[in-house]
Amino acid sequence: MRLHGSAWSLPPILQELRRRAGMSDGELARTFNAGIGMAAVVRAADAPQALSLVADACRIGEVIAVAAGPRVLLEGSLQ
Repeated sequence: MRLHGSAWSLPPILQELRRRAGMSDGELARTFNAGIGMAAVVRAADAPQALSLVADACRIGEVIAVAAGPRVLLEGSLQ
């Protein structure tokens, strides 16, 4: 899965934790799920309808093929 770090806002508490602890985006993503909360994976063709059904929903990435097992790639920086 490829996540686009600028697609959602990092909660203020995690912004403060990053500042005080000097955490990297990768550490925030691994330790605190980057503030995502809950995610649903749907077919690309169904994304517009899925997004319209949930208030404050946003597209944060896409599923991609990778060479070695499941992994999450974080692109860009967390906002």
